[in-house]
Amino acid sequence: MNVIPTDFELLEFFECEPDKEALFEGVFLYKKIDTQGLVLDFSFHKIQGSVQINLSIGDAVIVSVCQEGAEELKIQRDASGQYILCNFKFDGAKSKVQIFVEPEIKVNWSTLIA
Repeated sequence: MNVIPTDFELLEFFECEPDKEALFEGVFLYKKIDTQGLVLDFSFHKIQGSVQINLSIGDAVIVSVCQEGAEELKIQRDASGQYILCNFKFDGAKSKVQIFVEPEIKVNWSTLIA
């Protein structure tokens, strides 16, 4: 990945530090729980260019997505709020994910064949 937020920007966005055990493996893992009880586990590996999310309620995982080919990961703000934006390219396709954590967790993930 060519563009990555600083540790401080990620701390400010998620309001927590990354999981220390995952850091030993080169993975930045953040956990966020919203007011509805939805849990987001967001992780990325900057050298491998992969991003993964798990959404769960309690012990039940609802969605798990892992994507390689990340080119940039950045924090954006617009009329819809503040979110993490990640753009991917792989095998002639382009993928984009937007992850919101405030006021509630919301993930928009899309892929288009170029």
